[in-house]
Amino acid sequence: ERTVENFRKMLTIVILILLQFSSQVGFAQPTLAERIDKRCEEEHTWMGFWGVVLVANGEDILFEKGYGFADCDHTRPIHPELKFRIASITKQITAAAILKLSEENRLSLQDPLSLYLPAFSTLPQITLYQLLTHTSGIVTLLNTSPDLNDRIQRFPGDTTLDKTLAYLRAQPLRFEPGEGFYYSNGGYAILSAVIESVTGLTYPDYLKETFFIPLGMIDTEYDPNVYDDHWAIPCHRLSVQPDRVEPAPWVNRDIPYGAGGLCSTARDLLKWSVALSEGKVLKPETLRLMETPQSEVYGNGLGVFIEYPPFNGVRYRLVFHDGATAGSSTHLSRYVDKGLTIVVLSNLDDYDFTMLAYQLARIVFSEE
Repeated sequence: ERTVENFRKMLTIVILILLQFSSQVGFAQPTLAERIDKRCEEEHTWMGFWGVVLVANGEDILFEKGYGFADCDHTRPIHPELKFRIASITKQITAAAILKLSEENRLSLQDPLSLYLPAFSTLPQITLYQLLTHTSGIVTLLNTSPDLNDRIQRFPGDTTLDKTLAYLRAQPLRFEPGEGFYYSNGGYAILSAVIESVTGLTYPDYLKETFFIPLGMIDTEYDPNVYDDHWAIPCHRLSVQPDRVEPAPWVNRDIPYGAGGLCSTARDLLKWSVALSEGKVLKPETLRLMETPQSEVYGNGLGVFIEYPPFNGVRYRLVFHDGATAGSSTHLSRYVDKGLTIVVLSNLDDYDFTMLAYQLARIVFSEE
């Protein structure tokens, strides 16, 4: 018995020595940042991902890194301070602007569109709420090639927005307003015109004065169609091979307007996420409306989508939106009850980062 006991003691000592040695020579468990980086490196290596990934708990950045190149010639590495086209992430900012105006009693979500844009009185009555929830029946705007711009420029109007509104009025509705769901960039382009009608400011100026300057979002603006070294230049990928890219085709950035016309950085989008959570953008009851599913089937809120994915047997409320346009793929996730924000911005098109963002969240929640 004494021999067995001595053996156990010696075995315990050996195990403790091995554990101490393994930690000293690099066999310790990887940190949270290392685990996130490993998953992102896999995306870069196997899927040709270029872009920035940011993961934060509240204002505290847990991980931030760039992958790939900021231009099609592979001369500038991507870094987190670069600007990207954020595409349809724009929609939640447009929705927040409409909701802000409703808080100030300058409009009501149930108001008919024709109250602000009388030219739409020729269509069946459409409400602002229906535009916000993609239930208006208005067609979308697929701004991925010059073809759409050519068609829109044939319509009357002094500006591209005027021409876009005329184009949308001329298209048949997909269904009677309120009778279905159809994701519509056109609806959000119209909402940006409503903002201009109510405020007397241009859409970019209203956002700048109301949100971007007060929140310190100094790198967020309307896409100027001019790209310098502060940008991750929009590129079009020819395959998943990272060396096979070319400049993204030109598209008129004035067409999407409130549907997808903004550019930003990962850190500015984190500021936006935190400001929403802290009530600096909207009142709590208004934000709750924005982030509540208006349809159990589609999970559509107002400018966002909502899901309840499970982690470790617990379902967390996820508010998110993707973005895609020529030379850009984006994703913004907010696990609102946990304060977790995930931003993925790429200067390559044709990506869907839903699964990557989910896997990064799973890595974070596995630490709990």
